[in-house]
Amino acid sequence: RVSFLSAAIAMLLVSGHPVVIHQCFEARFYAMWMACLVWLVWILDRSDRRLSRCEFIGILILCVLVCTCHYFVIISVLLVTTFQIHKARGTRNRDGRMRQLLVLVAVSLASVGLCLPLLMGQREALSCATWVSAPTVDTSIAFLQSLLLPSVLMGLVFLAVLSNLKTDRLFPASLDATGLVPLCLMPVALLVMSWTLQPAMVLRYGIAGAFGLAPVYSGLISRISPILRNVLLLTVIGWCVMSSKHCTEQWTAAERRHIAVERFADEQPPDRLIVMEDRIDWMPLIHRRPDLSGRCRLIDFDESQLPVPSCLRIVQRDVGRQVARWYPGMQLQPIAQLNEEDEFAMLPYPGGAADDIRYPKGFETHTSDGIGWLFRRFSSARAGDSVPMNRAAIESGKLF
Repeated sequence: RVSFLSAAIAMLLVSGHPVVIHQCFEARFYAMWMACLVWLVWILDRSDRRLSRCEFIGILILCVLVCTCHYFVIISVLLVTTFQIHKARGTRNRDGRMRQLLVLVAVSLASVGLCLPLLMGQREALSCATWVSAPTVDTSIAFLQSLLLPSVLMGLVFLAVLSNLKTDRLFPASLDATGLVPLCLMPVALLVMSWTLQPAMVLRYGIAGAFGLAPVYSGLISRISPILRNVLLLTVIGWCVMSSKHCTEQWTAAERRHIAVERFADEQPPDRLIVMEDRIDWMPLIHRRPDLSGRCRLIDFDESQLPVPSCLRIVQRDVGRQVARWYPGMQLQPIAQLNEEDEFAMLPYPGGAADDIRYPKGFETHTSDGIGWLFRRFSSARAGDSVPMNRAAIESGKLF
């Protein structure tokens, strides 16, 4: 065991990670993933004996809950159960414990298997297997650095421990039996998967790795002097404040974007069509303003209308098609049908270029409110063709 202060500093390092802060407040399933996984490990770590019936039923329920919220969860569950199976080999009730753990693995795999029809349906609806970009050496390093951000600070603590090591152990003996530690391998597993099977280097997918480092942090912190520990506490509190400020700024920027999008839509005449490239702009706007559903539409395009291939745009379009299929208030706008319009407004991706999609030829273009463009048909233009737009020409208001 470690002191309360050492454990508190370790948990501040984990809870202050920007990825953890974001997922605590986003309406996603990562918070449930982490809660169920930590509870599962806590029950398994309570003792090496064979679990009671209530405990066994409890961990089965936790496994079903956690394994049905995301298909990557099975990686974290297998890391935990593999470690527990290895640890059970040296216990007195080895056979009973091993049987329970094998049942746990079987239930986890079966839970994921029950979700396969939904996963297959999702895959069939998407033209690209994933929206995540293919891995490179640089992105792989950045992925690990972002997830292991607090470990830079812990590296200094590690050096301090080595310089004052007076025992034959670097970590407390209790750390060897902590079931959270195997979760440190979650980012590595995603890295291997990205290079061998499918790109999966998204920070929130590796969030379990942050929790796996908590026992490692507490073990290192418990070995330093009380004075250094107090200094570290103040440093970590400052780091948590900066992380919270950084996340708040990101949320504020996102909210300002939503406000700007709504203002952009309100400034258009009631009969003017508004096409949007980003589903993240389109769906919240229609949710807040259902009166705009008839003329605010997500652009629908063919792959040939993308000058530069983009799996992200294709997946966004495919998801938009499914949303429009099940929600009548959500409508798509095929690019070909824009030739029937005399004018329309276009809202691109945040920071995106105007020539990311080939829009119809024959329109005079002007910037509108700094975030969008107005397309007005030139009277002598020939409709029916599509060409990529030139950003400089658009911003200067020149004709095609």
